[in-house]
This record gives sequence, C-alpha cells and structure tokens, in this order.
Amino acid sequence: MPSIAEFHPQIVHFVIALFYVGLAFRVVSLTGRLAWTRPAGATLLILAAVASLAAVRSGEDAHGPAERIPGAREAVHHHEETGERARNVLLAVAALELLLEHTDPDLVDFEHTLGARLPDPTPLDLLTRFPRRFPLL
Repeated sequence: MPSIAEFHPQIVHFVIALFYVGLAFRVVSLTGRLAWTRPAGATLLILAAVASLAAVRSGEDAHGPAERIPGAREAVHHHEETGERARNVLLAVAALELLLEHTDPDLVDFEHTLGARLPDPTPLDLLTRFPRRFPLL
C-alpha cells in the first residue's frame, strides 16, 4: 500500500474537526429542540472514528523521517501513543453511538437518569423544560 505520510496533518485535522462538530451536535441534541442533530452528530462521530484509522496509519508512515530529527524521537513516540489512544477512544464512542442507535428509546430515559444525579434545577432542565415554558427567552 502506498505511503500516506505526507497527508498526515490534513487527515488528523479532519478527524479533529469531525469529532468537535459531531460532539457539538450531540450536545445540542440533548436539548430535544433540534431532532436532526442527534443522527447528524452520531454520523460525524462515527466518521471521525473511521478517519482516525487513516490518521494513525499516516502517522505510522510519517514517524520514520520525523524520528531522524535530532532530539525528536521521544516527542514522536509520545505523539504516536497519544494518537493511538485517541483512535481507541473514538472507536469506543462510535461503538456507543451504534449501540444507542439500536436501543429502544423507551427503555432508556436519559433526561430522568441525568436529572436524578444533578441538583435541582438541573442544567438539563434549563435546556429542555424552561425554553418551552418561556418561548421568548
């Protein structure tokens, strides 16, 4: 397979952008006001996980030349390990998204579960209940 080392910065930053936009959509989806943000966020998080596989591969292809820079070997190894950890976390998040996608929403009451652990009024209350009561706010 050809080396994709020269594309490592672009691939990594694409993964980062997918992750943060997907995370923002999933946070917005917790409000219940924009229904489209849940599947959009889940899709972006899953795409980030898949793209992270390419990011790790491109990093492995690029680490040889980077290690030859005097004094950079330790930093390159730390960077590589951090990238592999990030890939593993993104794959776990993608698995969780896929699991939640196939879970009956009636079986899991996220609002009640989260609200039971937070003091009253919860931030979730502020995001979900109060805007409906005060539509002008």
